[in-house]
Amino acid sequence: MTATSGRRHLGRQLFRFAVIGVGSTVFSLVLFAVLKTWLSNQPANALALIISTVLNTAANRHFTFDAGGQEGHFGVQVRSLVLLGITWAATALGLAVLDHYHPSAGTGAATLTMAVGSAIATAIRFVLLRKWFAPTPELTAELE
Repeated sequence: MTATSGRRHLGRQLFRFAVIGVGSTVFSLVLFAVLKTWLSNQPANALALIISTVLNTAANRHFTFDAGGQEGHFGVQVRSLVLLGITWAATALGLAVLDHYHPSAGTGAATLTMAVGSAIATAIRFVLLRKWFAPTPELTAELE
C-alpha cells in the first residue's frame, strides 16, 4: 500500500467512523433520555451504552474496517466491552459530578454531560478499533 493510498484509506475510515459515531451517539443520547423517564442517571446511562456499543461495534466492523462475515465477530464484541468500559467510565464520572454539584439537573443537562463523556471516549474508540481491525502483514502484502 502506498503512502497516498494509505492516507485515502485512513480518510475513508475516519469519515465512516464519524458517520457511524454521530448516529450511534445520537441513538445513545435519545435512548438515555427515554430511559431516564423510568430510571435514574446511572442505570439509564449503562443500558443505553450497552445497546449502542453493540450496534456501533457491529457497524464499524462492517462499514468502517471492512471486516464483514462472522469470523471473529464474537471476539470483537467481547473486546468492545473494553470500549464500553471506557465510555461508561467517562460518562458515569461526568454524571456523578453533575449529580454532586447539581442534584436537581434536568434531563437536558444530564444528556449534555453524557455527550461530552462520549466525545472523549470516541477518540480512544477509533484508535482501538483501527488497531483491532488492522490487516495482518500477510494481507497487506497481498493487497500491494
